Amino acid sequence: MVDTRLVLPITLVVLAGIPALPLCADQPGTTLQATGEPSRPRTGTPDFAALLERMKPQVFNIRSRGVTRGSGFAVHSGGYLITALHVVRGMKELEVARGAAEPIPARVVAVDEAADLALLLTESQGGWKPLVLARAPGLRLAEWLVVLGNPFGKGLTASVGVVSSVGNALGRAGSAGMIQTDASINPGNSGGPVLNSQGEVIGVATARVS
Repeated sequence: MVDTRLVLPITLVVLAGIPALPLCADQPGTTLQATGEPSRPRTGTPDFAALLERMKPQVFNIRSRGVTRGSGFAVHSGGYLITALHVVRGMKELEVARGAAEPIPARVVAVDEAADLALLLTESQGGWKPLVLARAPGLRLAEWLVVLGNPFGKGLTASVGVVSSVGNALGRAGSAGMIQTDASINPGNSGGPVLNSQGEVIGVATARVS
């Protein structure tokens, strides 16, 4: 039995739903990212504990009628969040939980069906700390990454692994172009960000396939 964990590249289709967000396409046909400084060279074993303490990344719990659906993260200070489409598909009453604060209503404003991505807009447009999207990941086999989630709305979870494969079809519909990793993607972590050793988002956790 093969145990496969998949990570989604963030596509232009879903990012285009955010007004006034500058976009670039450094790798047409694969990953399209928000503009930013190019990633620095990645060497050695990263200290993800120190990185997360420094960043204090905000990863949110996505729920519907009080039931946890998955995780998500802000990509714009105006209250725009990204999650996996299967997390919110068919849900009419979405909420985003931010720690001890009351959940905030949200709605889907853009989707990329092929990539299983959804863009949410919350009713609160203040207090969001967006994560930085990698400009041109240039992922290499065996490169370190960390998968973040907030599966129960109680706080951040993290699992560390490496890039196992990039861009291969893995026997799952829509899996061509996905990133495969050996990092655990546990229930409730779907839709959470996957970071490189610089703390930049290189993808979105989507599934564990056995």
